[in-house]
Amino acid sequence: MLKLLGNIIIGIYQGNVDISFKGNGSPKTLADQIADDLISGRLNKLTPQIPVISEGSDSLDPQFSNANPFWLVDTLDGTKEFIRKNDQFTMDIALIEHGQPVLGAVYTPSKDYLYA
Repeated sequence: MLKLLGNIIIGIYQGNVDISFKGNGSPKTLADQIADDLISGRLNKLTPQIPVISEGSDSLDPQFSNANPFWLVDTLDGTKEFIRKNDQFTMDIALIEHGQPVLGAVYTPSKDYLYA
């Protein structure tokens, strides 16, 4: 799934990148939104009992503050680098249990590297 999504992200990366801003003033692109929708949606479907906490969301649901386990997702880590087109961005997913990561994946679409 990450490789397929990475291809979509690279397609956006190679074109004109439209920028909007989240409530906290940080930049957000169409790539952020697509990646967040697809990854969070897939995790919610695969593991509906485990909440997804995503950096791509504009707000964090307070019910997740004590969730255990939970998915921690940064669907486009390095949005500023993505905007600058310097290849320094990743897609990150981790399963957190008792405050510790127990499973994770980091994908670098520009290099097609996957770390798990």
